[in-house]
Amino acid sequence: MNLADTCQTTAQQYHCERSEAKGVGKINTAVVLMGHGSRSATANEAMERVAADIRRRSGLPVYTGFMEFSAPRIEDVITQCARQKIERLMMIPYFLHTGQHVLFDLPEKVSAAERLYPDMKLILGPPIGYHPAMADILLERIAEAVGGMSAKPGKGSPAAIASSDQPASSTRLPAVEAGKRIEAQSFDLIEKEIGPHHFEPEEFAVVRRVIHATADFDFARSLKFQAGAVPAGLDAIHSGLPIVTDVEMVRAGVLRRCADPFGVEVNCYLARPEINAMAALAGTTRSVQAMRIAARTGEIGILAVGNAPTALLEAIRLADSGEMRVRLIVGVPVGFVSAAESKEALLDLNVPAIATRGRKGGSTVAAAIVNALLFLALEKKG
Repeated sequence: MNLADTCQTTAQQYHCERSEAKGVGKINTAVVLMGHGSRSATANEAMERVAADIRRRSGLPVYTGFMEFSAPRIEDVITQCARQKIERLMMIPYFLHTGQHVLFDLPEKVSAAERLYPDMKLILGPPIGYHPAMADILLERIAEAVGGMSAKPGKGSPAAIASSDQPASSTRLPAVEAGKRIEAQSFDLIEKEIGPHHFEPEEFAVVRRVIHATADFDFARSLKFQAGAVPAGLDAIHSGLPIVTDVEMVRAGVLRRCADPFGVEVNCYLARPEINAMAALAGTTRSVQAMRIAARTGEIGILAVGNAPTALLEAIRLADSGEMRVRLIVGVPVGFVSAAESKEALLDLNVPAIATRGRKGGSTVAAAIVNALLFLALEKKG
């Protein structure tokens, strides 16, 4: 079991205990990272930085304690937590593998503390152990060692070539031109079927692309634009601000070849390894935690929600409280539970927004709206 699993299991037990104990307040939980310690102060700084990152992402109190050579000692940190009336202390070894300290020394320290402080529950977690991200970290270190090269793909790398919007060879040009002709014909058919409408030209470009992606003309009636939504989205793109999506499917649908010319990143935080543990500890959905992480990354250009009503509701709360800075919210979650309600709440919020009324929406719609804005921005860029 890894750290995230341990946190999640602990949190599930905690919520179970709370449901069984009426009238009992929230259990105070804290985390202690247990390291070996070094006589060199700089050697301990990395662990302190990791603790700070966990503290920022989880919202939990996170402390560091050392076995020797450095202060504070693990025993002193436990004593401090006991004095603060911490009820549950998660003791996490900051060791790469299972060795002498992890197998014997740290369990002894935890057992001794349990005897001293029987009212505080101590949970000993696993060491860092193996994680797929280890290979990525070591590859970066290898690149640095052989010449200070960046681990990011260079201009001639396969990844860079794949992300280019230029045809790989002249043999692709006829297919590309044929695709453009089919798209133009589709747009003509959509315009004829819709007939007269009330949309501004740039708004209609968004509506038309959504219908093109879904073949559903209901969106000509349900799509709503609020508070200068399109200009706000275009300004965000031209400013190079990131696009954040609620799920990977929306992120995958955004055309990177259109975002790259503006230096716009397209991010989704739902797959972050700590999300499950954070959601379990807080008693929320993973989507809510992903929105909270997004809010802490800085100003967001476009937030596109196409799947999770809980993500949209949390984004609305964060934006309304000033915790999330975002230029435009695209809110089109699909479904039966809270989907329509979350979109109405967005339209009641005094921020630039594009939303669909009713149950319809989805990842395809969210991606189509973002892509329409990117194409409009490219046209203005010239």
